Amino acid sequence: MKTWWDFDVRAIRQVVQEQLGADREWSEPLFDAFMDKATRALSVEVPCRSCGVCYPLNQLDHICQPEDQWINAYVHSTHSAALRQTGFRPYIDLLQAKYPLLPEHRHLFRGFNFSTESAFSAFAASLGENVYETSSVTSWTTDASRAAQFARFMLPGGHPKGLRAQEIARMIDEQANMTGAFGVVLAMSVQPVQALCDISKARVGGFTESEVIVLPGVYPVTIHHIFVRKAGTTTWPQIADAQCLSM
Repeated sequence: MKTWWDFDVRAIRQVVQEQLGADREWSEPLFDAFMDKATRALSVEVPCRSCGVCYPLNQLDHICQPEDQWINAYVHSTHSAALRQTGFRPYIDLLQAKYPLLPEHRHLFRGFNFSTESAFSAFAASLGENVYETSSVTSWTTDASRAAQFARFMLPGGHPKGLRAQEIARMIDEQANMTGAFGVVLAMSVQPVQALCDISKARVGGFTESEVIVLPGVYPVTIHHIFVRKAGTTTWPQIADAQCLSM
């Protein structure tokens, strides 16, 4: 039997605390009482912590499906090699049936940010005759501007945390237009059979992802855009790393 304790209710907790104008220790008992009543009356949706699927507060009980649990784990654990290389294989048919590639999402983009020129050169050389090869599933976006964010900035999930913090601080100090030395946006077209799942319209763990997860393979690609680091071109506010994450 699922209860609201099995769901991510941070957004609701924040609203309740703001309305009460109280700190968490004082307001938590009131929040618990509110949630006990809300689960009988409210239809606002909250994400399950296990499978990431959103359910109404008044209809929380469900059986988590393993394919959804894989997506939820993948979205929140991008550094797990097992999830990306083998963990998806038992669910290929289920995921392709439940989240098929939408016809308008055949053209996809992916952004890469490189901290050094040598790393960029090695990546460019690996493309050879404009071919991108991967042995694991990869995340692509339906939105070129979203891919450009990953190309210009080291966003969460793609780089070691310490390196991100260093690069963000360096970008601000040097008033540069980006982190790293170079950024690349690749573009490609895929067939439905090449897409593991199209979660661009789904809410996974409470987040809306403009994302298509693509199966391992060899894909013809084009270079959609290249970004080159330029110092002294941007005025950045002196803000903490945590605030830089929203850029």
